[in-house]
Amino acid sequence: MEIIILALFTALTKLVVLGAILGGVAKMLWWTKAIDILMLFVLPALFYGTFSGMLLAIFSGLWLCLFLMILKTFIKPVPPSWTSKLFRYGKKRRHPVGETSLHPCDVRA
Repeated sequence: MEIIILALFTALTKLVVLGAILGGVAKMLWWTKAIDILMLFVLPALFYGTFSGMLLAIFSGLWLCLFLMILKTFIKPVPPSWTSKLFRYGKKRRHPVGETSLHPCDVRA
């Protein structure tokens, strides 16, 4: 029973740290799959050495996955700001009628 409680506190600590690093809960939820995959490999490596350490890693990963799924049902994930700059290949910027571009090469005579 104490392993499950320790795993709960470990998962909560990881959520708080990841939320602080990634800029909030909504931005952290955008990275849910990456966090799950990363914790699948990182947690056992952190607690490697004893049977109880491996059990703590497994249960902590399960709690973390459960918390992320619950949070994702209540909070809408927000993509990071750099993704909007990277993934806009076909979008052209249109100017309203009467406005001109601020680019110096766009001189209209």
